[in-house]
Amino acid sequence: MSEELLDIAPKGFDVRRSSNGDLYIEYRTTGMGCMVIFLAVFVIFMGAGFIFAWHLEGSEGMRKIFFELPWWAYFALFAGFSAYIYFTFFLLWSLFGKTLYWAAPNRLSMEKRLFLWSKQVVVDRKDMKTLIQVKEGGGDDDSFPSWGLDLVTDKKVFLFSRKVKLLFRQRIEKSDWLGSLLAMTYDIPFEKCTERGR
Repeated sequence: MSEELLDIAPKGFDVRRSSNGDLYIEYRTTGMGCMVIFLAVFVIFMGAGFIFAWHLEGSEGMRKIFFELPWWAYFALFAGFSAYIYFTFFLLWSLFGKTLYWAAPNRLSMEKRLFLWSKQVVVDRKDMKTLIQVKEGGGDDDSFPSWGLDLVTDKKVFLFSRKVKLLFRQRIEKSDWLGSLLAMTYDIPFEKCTERGR
């Protein structure tokens, strides 16, 4: 494997090699400052608004209002609460989450961590088929250009999927670098996305 590739890791990647030659790669999302600020303002003011309304009406008043809503408002409340939870998780992930890759000769292990929560996927070398760079955003005027990296396997990793999402919605140089590094490490093909620009 080319040692030069290890020396030119894009921003957000921290690469170390163990004494037995395994690669440990830690990745933290970078370059999303404006979106993080927007989400922080949204999450803080939305939460503060809910606390203010609860305080203003009191728990009995809120309970009364909640049970007097029309039937369709419950769907709107559920959708709004779900969006609030999603954006809060996305904000926390952008600020504190990290992805760890452990590239051993016989397997690739990927673990996503956020505080006490973690999720790990392990793919044996014999099950790896190819790495595919995927265009995930940037087709519209209001969307940032972004790419992901999928590892296609011979066996199902999740319920029905034979793909492991290694990177999601990142700048193209990050998936270029990680895809090239893993392709060289495991001697598997790396299919770069043909859509290189916006």
